Amino acid sequence: MIVWKRRKEQPKPGEALDEAPGEIWVAFYALGCQLNLMLSAVRANGEDESDPHPKGGSRLESTASEADLNFRKGIQAHLELALVDACTYANQISDHLLLLYQQQSKLRTPYAILPIVLERVRSVFDEAAFFQQHRNDARGAKRREGAKTSSENLSAPLGGIQSNMEMNLLKLFSIFQRKVAQVTKDAPRLSSSTNPGDSGSPPNAEKVLQCAGEVDRQLVLSFAHIVYELLPTKVLPDNFLQLLFFFMEAFHRSFPERRQERCMLYYSHTTRLLQNALDRPTLEEAAQLLAQAVVMTSPDSPANNRHLLELKLIAVQLALGKALKPPSSELFEWGGNGVLTEVPASLVDAVEAVRTANLRKLEATMRENAVFYVETGIYNVMMVVRERVEFLMVMKFYLNECKRLRALSEGVENRVERLEVAAMVSFYNLPYRSVTDAVALWLLPLLLNQKVNGYVEGDYLFINPENPFEGYDKTLLETALEAY
Repeated sequence: MIVWKRRKEQPKPGEALDEAPGEIWVAFYALGCQLNLMLSAVRANGEDESDPHPKGGSRLESTASEADLNFRKGIQAHLELALVDACTYANQISDHLLLLYQQQSKLRTPYAILPIVLERVRSVFDEAAFFQQHRNDARGAKRREGAKTSSENLSAPLGGIQSNMEMNLLKLFSIFQRKVAQVTKDAPRLSSSTNPGDSGSPPNAEKVLQCAGEVDRQLVLSFAHIVYELLPTKVLPDNFLQLLFFFMEAFHRSFPERRQERCMLYYSHTTRLLQNALDRPTLEEAAQLLAQAVVMTSPDSPANNRHLLELKLIAVQLALGKALKPPSSELFEWGGNGVLTEVPASLVDAVEAVRTANLRKLEATMRENAVFYVETGIYNVMMVVRERVEFLMVMKFYLNECKRLRALSEGVENRVERLEVAAMVSFYNLPYRSVTDAVALWLLPLLLNQKVNGYVEGDYLFINPENPFEGYDKTLLETALEAY
């Protein structure tokens, strides 16, 4: 640390950092060790530390354990200040990593260290965000209970530290992209389709990554980690985004055996998609990518990783309305290793709500799991699920009217051309004060988004009998009619 600060803040006249690679590596190693120690202490918060003297250990081991215990207690007693220091060190090691690759030829920086450092830096800021979120939740709970909250930490130092990782990732991307371009080649295209905007390739060629040796292989794998970290960020220019998509296609094609990296890229690509406007094509693409990621998950990968993928996949499928049947439907089956055995507890009621068009049940589970949905990045998807349920409510009422008229006419098919809004509100026991409120808050958005083909006139919703609903063909309507 002292070496790093001295050389960064007070360089000798005419002396550059790259003139003493040994000192740079010592500083890098010192920063990494300090960051690992602090991060492990922060994550150990709440663990059982009642026995400071391990049985059977030597005096040296006992002393080391006692010192480690005292360090952890100090971290946990001043957790916010410890996180401030950890974030500061994380920014320094991020700057240092960039320096190592900017001067790679002189410092002989290996590619293999990059994924480890990126993961460590991101973990530090994830821990800081987690701490801030829970502190804010606790403050909000106290306010709701009417208790006074102290003004301390209102302008906490932790909130003033911004990660420099995104900007450094952009610079690392530029450095690595030029090198990855040297191992990117054209290969015969197996299909007749061409990549959009790929004007530099022959019309019947696609990109592949040809690695001449282990160094090239480590270069490509490290670049995949940069893409994984960079893709969900807001700082990515559009021209970089197209390059990332080309690289991901080439990586999946050239490294079919790298399941972990491919799963990471699928997940990162999905995260980027779910930040956009969630129309049907976007949701369908996200569902396809998540299904591929689930299948690609390695059996020895952490269970939480697969659970998160499954959680997002089911949420996206619900937003597409694919839960009309019981849980044995295609929502939970993809074949091979991609079969889901159970629905996550946080989505059980949501699945049932979509299957039965029950808005009250969905709103209850969204209130109960709102924080969890935000933390896992599916809250905006669940808002689309809510819109889907509102649409399914109209469809369900329409199907019931079809069934009722068929029964009255002794099996003769009759077309339903209008639905009484007041009857729909009463059927679902909705809290609207008037027909006007129901139209404005419930039906009008569905009409504007062209999910329901019709119009409102007076107290009735008039529906096109030839094509009442977008995205639901006659076969699916008949299947839903059987279910209801």
